[in-house]
Amino acid sequence: MFSKAVEAQETEAELFHFWYQSVDARSSALAGANIVDPVSKFSAFQNPAAGVFNNNESLISLASSYNNTNNIHIQTLATSFDVGTPNRILFGVSYLGTGFSSLSSTNSDQLSFKQLNLDVAYSRSLTHSLGLGFEVNSMFGSAGSVNEFTSNAGIGLVYAPTSMLSYGIKYSGSIIENNTFGSGLAYFFSASENRTVLVKENQPQSLEIGTMLYFPSSAKNQVFSLSFANEKLFGESGMIYKSGLEIFFDNTIILRGGYFYSLNVQGGRFGIGFNVGSLSFNYAFIHNNLDQNGQSQQVSLSINFN
Repeated sequence: MFSKAVEAQETEAELFHFWYQSVDARSSALAGANIVDPVSKFSAFQNPAAGVFNNNESLISLASSYNNTNNIHIQTLATSFDVGTPNRILFGVSYLGTGFSSLSSTNSDQLSFKQLNLDVAYSRSLTHSLGLGFEVNSMFGSAGSVNEFTSNAGIGLVYAPTSMLSYGIKYSGSIIENNTFGSGLAYFFSASENRTVLVKENQPQSLEIGTMLYFPSSAKNQVFSLSFANEKLFGESGMIYKSGLEIFFDNTIILRGGYFYSLNVQGGRFGIGFNVGSLSFNYAFIHNNLDQNGQSQQVSLSINFN
């Protein structure tokens, strides 16, 4: 899923890139299939239109990810709140960097870089069951003396006719391809130069459709949820298929699993969640190369204010 421009530079090592990784542990455990989830407080990261269904509920969330393969950590702080009915805003900031110096990556060469991601999502309720949302993501990267900046945009729709079933669509990227919109940042270690190299990669524009089912209902104590999403990366061969399953035990303990299939990589993920009052804790283990970054673990802690 790399651009042709970057492939020419990818001769010495694999690229590490952030653009296709879920921010929160729940979405990672579900393989990113939950793009039309009207219940999750973190759902605006998956589809900006979904956030509007959490009216009158504010959120502060912390998420942490550690990439075992490359010894890289990712820390995310997000907040979401109403700005007058029927409007909602989500702000998120993520910091990526080299992991603990006492731990070595499974790669022979350690990447060394810093990256800051800023996310802003706005959602508006068009009707009681239809939400529209927009998002902008900006990335600032630094490796040695090289600094890069890029931004991306997205738009989404979520239709939830009942509290049990929802549908939606999301478009990511931009029709403006000037190496500012529609591109991402990537890193690789150059053995010949003995340093980390920062490059821009052209992110393929994507169109994703999905559906989600809660049983018996998202407004009651759930027993399970099923989510499915199909994604097309324009300019790339084939489709990406995602599916996710959650099993709820008294709405306190949640077991999760997801499956991801594409022509390049396929495999499963799993995770677990705990809800205690206004606190939610989620964990995900990515044991394979589904985001093309290698094995990683994610945890997230959310505090809801009703």
